[in-house]
Amino acid sequence: MRRFEATGYGRFDSVVVVSPEDGSALRGLDQRLQVDVIPNGVDTEEYRPIADAAPTPGRLMLHGTMDYEPNVRAAEFFVEEVLPLVRVDHPDAHVVVVGRSPSKRVRALEGPQVTVTGEVDEIGPWLASAAVYVCPMVTGTGLKNKLLEAMACERACVATSVSSDRSSIAMNSAAMCWRI
Repeated sequence: MRRFEATGYGRFDSVVVVSPEDGSALRGLDQRLQVDVIPNGVDTEEYRPIADAAPTPGRLMLHGTMDYEPNVRAAEFFVEEVLPLVRVDHPDAHVVVVGRSPSKRVRALEGPQVTVTGEVDEIGPWLASAAVYVCPMVTGTGLKNKLLEAMACERACVATSVSSDRSSIAMNSAAMCWRI
């Protein structure tokens, strides 16, 4: 990826990124690049708290296209490395992985503490059912729309530093967000 970033973007008239930090990083690679920053956002009419919806106790949720390698790695990281630590203090913790096209690796995570739904008609009810939304990305850059969607639904959120940048969280947060 670093090799591509250092040479590949120069072929384009303009490069769009979602955070000032990403823009600075690209400009640092090549001062000739035309880099524009357009922050992520979500439709807060579509993603909003659902009246009278109570979260399911112990439910931790993540979502995305579940055959996309960064999402697969995030699910594996959370289920294999973080969930066992959470269950020490919260034995009722249960992860729901929501999203279309779950890969074989994601399906292999299913078990007593992990549910993989596959594609769902609407994400809103699933977000409303989460006691905590997790965004455990281990690769990628910039603020993830999935995290903004959960925040717009007023879910408590836990995210890796890869999932977010501090300034975007501060400006966009409608919920609490902790980093893991």
